[in-house]
Amino acid sequence: YNFFGVDTIIRIGSAGGIGDDVKVRDVVIAMGASTNSHFVDQYKFPGQLCATADYGLLRDAVAAAEQGVEYTKTIIATKGRASYLGERSLGHQDPGATSFTTMLKVAAAHV
Repeated sequence: YNFFGVDTIIRIGSAGGIGDDVKVRDVVIAMGASTNSHFVDQYKFPGQLCATADYGLLRDAVAAAEQGVEYTKTIIATKGRASYLGERSLGHQDPGATSFTTMLKVAAAHV
């Protein structure tokens, strides 16, 4: 961190753990997380568990992503390779939105 002129780094927390099965660029969808930290004790919160998402929220995310894919058929691509097609991109779904929606569906099917 000295390369960037940083004097002090304070670690607040992390968004996951280290495991052999989690690779760089993996998409991890967490339904909840807890801590054994007593940081919140100073605020007199009742307990140490965080709020946990309902599976229905994941289903809603899949539905919203599917609607988003359908929406991409109605717009002219202005980014990526499809932008070279101009108006010819109308009627075709965005491959990035499609692949992310597919990953989200697979994750939802295995939760």
